Amino acid sequence: MVLQEADKRFGAREGVLYLDRLAEDLGLKLARLTRGGTSHGWHGNVVLVRHQIPVASTRRLMLPSLEPRGAVLVRLETPPLEIVGVHLALNRRIRERQVSRLYRLVTRSGRPAVIAGDFNHWNPRPGLLNTLGRVISPGDSFHSSAPIAQLDKFILVGDISHMGAHVHKSDMAAIASDHLPIVIDIVPPKKDTQ
Repeated sequence: MVLQEADKRFGAREGVLYLDRLAEDLGLKLARLTRGGTSHGWHGNVVLVRHQIPVASTRRLMLPSLEPRGAVLVRLETPPLEIVGVHLALNRRIRERQVSRLYRLVTRSGRPAVIAGDFNHWNPRPGLLNTLGRVISPGDSFHSSAPIAQLDKFILVGDISHMGAHVHKSDMAAIASDHLPIVIDIVPPKKDTQ
């Protein structure tokens, strides 16, 4: 599960998630990006995984930005997959630079990857996002009170496919965030590509 804005925006940028409840109720653990401290992620980006899924490594991805936005990369052992959580810039030119940097960082490994999050890309055509991989836009997810834009997307990189994707709509989701959650059913790669 990939989340954005999981840390407070100011001060010590403390995490806002109830990690004990996520573990107890949903069987999810935080793919830790820092040692100690109160932050859960990097510029609010967080990846949660099921307890039984081994995490090989985590990494903050430094992206050009004028605002506190960025990306995180979590490499899973099994399945051999990289998960990248993103929250890209509102400014188009900076966002283009961020996508170029993501291309260099994510495609360099040659491993299959799922890039997920808020791309802040208002154009219904994927444009530059296509350079990263296959863009999956499940539907209008912003604003949660009256969805009119497909800002939240998945990008599949390498030997990975999907069986479907959708926007999760519920009363609870509509009050939890200004974005509705998006969901994808992927077919993970069968073997390590390295």
